[in-house]
Amino acid sequence: MFIQLLILITAYNVQVSSGAQKDYGTFNLLITQFDICKGPKQKDCAYSSAFISNTSTSIIYEIEVLQNVSPTKGKIVAVTNGKEFLRLQVKKPCEHLFLRPLFSSLMNVTKDCYIVKGHYKFQVDILGIAESYFGGTFVFGNWTFKSLFYNDACNFSCANIQVTMSPKKETKS
Repeated sequence: MFIQLLILITAYNVQVSSGAQKDYGTFNLLITQFDICKGPKQKDCAYSSAFISNTSTSIIYEIEVLQNVSPTKGKIVAVTNGKEFLRLQVKKPCEHLFLRPLFSSLMNVTKDCYIVKGHYKFQVDILGIAESYFGGTFVFGNWTFKSLFYNDACNFSCANIQVTMSPKKETKS
């Protein structure tokens, strides 16, 4: 799913606070690849498909939730330039400060954190969200974000997104 964006948020906060010597600044974002993957459970409780928009800055995502489901486990991994940058294990993703609002904005989620069975289709403007959240500044490079959400019975979502964040060319007035 689009939990990769949350990885961007976390990666940015870790990068800035760690004082690492990577270049950052205003950026252009290009989605180079988006893949749906198979989770660790034999059974799937949702089927997903997605494609990159013509602008290569957003994703069109469809998910068919086969039953009411509450993801209880999640893993997010961020890799930059071939090296693992961040690994986050999440218990009860729906209680997470950033994940609950994300799930709720994209799908019908009950108070007790069940995503209601149904068909959902949405477009996520990854560039717009990243610019808005980061104030237009981020760490440059090639990033791969892997996310996986599931419960004891079935897989809910597994996706990999690859993006390139490059310096934005300054325009002269």
